[in-house]
Amino acid sequence: MSGSSRSRLFWHCGRQSGCNFFRWVTHLERLSSQVWWQRLESFTLVQDTGFRADDLLQGAVGDCWFLSALAVIAERPDLILRLFRGETTTHRSGRYEVQLFLEGQWTTVVVDDQLPCIGSAAQRRPDGSGLAFSRAKDRQLWVPLVEKAYAKAHGSYKAISGGSVAEALLDLTGAPCESIDLEDLDRSPG
Repeated sequence: MSGSSRSRLFWHCGRQSGCNFFRWVTHLERLSSQVWWQRLESFTLVQDTGFRADDLLQGAVGDCWFLSALAVIAERPDLILRLFRGETTTHRSGRYEVQLFLEGQWTTVVVDDQLPCIGSAAQRRPDGSGLAFSRAKDRQLWVPLVEKAYAKAHGSYKAISGGSVAEALLDLTGAPCESIDLEDLDRSPG
């Protein structure tokens, strides 16, 4: 990153001549310069109250579509349990296996509990309030771990910024989904 235009950062070629490359810095690129990784050892995978849709909190990546699908399946604890292969134990090693239905088959994505945080590394917050992306209420890991596995399967957190709920439901459940546009329905009576 270099330069600015009224406090807006941009990328450009450093060569003096011949290259006219220019692009504005995206929100996620700006955040990446402030991201550090932290293991939240005092967190549990899931609280005794179980997986709940109202536990989810969105972070800085535009994956509300994915988190919406995750909230839907949180209403069915058996579906969330399948993502974690039936495990609800917090692993001291920090290693978790998350099952996702990708390209027509169940795939195990291995992640650790090192989670991206925003802000100064000197301001590490053990309560998880500095998590860069999704988090769950009550010091739970299940939400950011599923999001991390999904981001890993797609190449990055940036890659999951934008999508459809139906796509995420398929990837989380293995069940085909259909979106119905209510605007297209015939509104004539009877």
